[in-house]
Amino acid sequence: MKLRNIALIVVSFLLLTGCWNKVELPQKAFIMGVAIDQSENGKIQLTLQIYKPKGRKGGEGGTSSFNVVTTGNTLFEAVRDITMNVGRTAQWSHLRTVIVGEALAKSRNVGEVLEFFSRDHEPRLTAHFIIAKGKAADYMQLKPFIENTESQQFLQMERTSYENSSKTLEVTLLQLILQFRNQSGTVMAPYLYMYKHDKTTTPVVAGVALLQKGKMVDLVSPKDLKAVLMLRNHYKAGIIQIPCSLQDEKPNQKMDSIEVLTLETKISPRIVGDSLTVYVHTKITGMIGELNCTDLKTAKDDQKFINKVEHIVKQSLLDNIELLQKKKADVLEIGDKIYTQNPRKWMKWRADWNDRFAESKFVVDVELKLISSGTSISKPFYSNN
Repeated sequence: MKLRNIALIVVSFLLLTGCWNKVELPQKAFIMGVAIDQSENGKIQLTLQIYKPKGRKGGEGGTSSFNVVTTGNTLFEAVRDITMNVGRTAQWSHLRTVIVGEALAKSRNVGEVLEFFSRDHEPRLTAHFIIAKGKAADYMQLKPFIENTESQQFLQMERTSYENSSKTLEVTLLQLILQFRNQSGTVMAPYLYMYKHDKTTTPVVAGVALLQKGKMVDLVSPKDLKAVLMLRNHYKAGIIQIPCSLQDEKPNQKMDSIEVLTLETKISPRIVGDSLTVYVHTKITGMIGELNCTDLKTAKDDQKFINKVEHIVKQSLLDNIELLQKKKADVLEIGDKIYTQNPRKWMKWRADWNDRFAESKFVVDVELKLISSGTSISKPFYSNN
């Protein structure tokens, strides 16, 4: 029995002798971000942001990363050339952001360009994806505000803009791949650009780029995107502004506002013969954020205010449905729902789906529930009445 136990222990030690394919950390270049552009001669140009590890003494500054530029006929070829510039092999496990320049996104199929990331085993599909106005490489030259690298800064900007204000969409590489596989062929990606205000210019992630057949064809503004996210049931958080007067269209008029706590949208396409009607039902739970022109003294006042908000949201949804129909962009993934419900009908409609989507009828219903007026009374705090 003792000999048997000793033999088992010896065998266990043999299994712990080490890794046959180990690589030391000094042999790796940790890629934090990638900017992809089209070079002047039509090749793929990569700007790679590489983490620069170093020991720091007290008060010593310095950047946490450096950039390397490579080119190739394909992304994979450009990636292989990293070793010539750094003397290390690329390590993709810390990848934060992949940025594609607008010119490349408009001239090439983005899905084909990014084939490397979906097939190689090292890059994590949790990295975030962005399309940038101008050259993607230019954004890698900026200094981060708070984060250690620009790549992490852009990731946080994309994430917080989506989660807290619903002015862009959070898209990882995995989510991008899934979008490319939808039936409608329309893809949305966050949009990065330089915002000018007075004498300052800062990078902003807001709105989305629309891609059809893999190429960028249009934009959706941050203002319009809020309604699109509501329709997609992807609205995380934000506010609804209510003009004091629906007849007065002055840009600087007073507004009430509601903070959206929860929002749920259900889309139900119904086919009768060869016609399509899409029913949209949106349920909102919110609380009052600001009251600048409304007193809610009675239950009748409450209901009147709720009806006003429901009308404004409904009209916003209808306006943005019309906008998407003009763009012939089914980002609501209605085509996928039809494919699931009635595959035969979808195979018949698929070839001219964008035109059929543009002509479809939509019926929208909005339901609002207010659960709180905030910490103050249900009227403007400065009111004497």
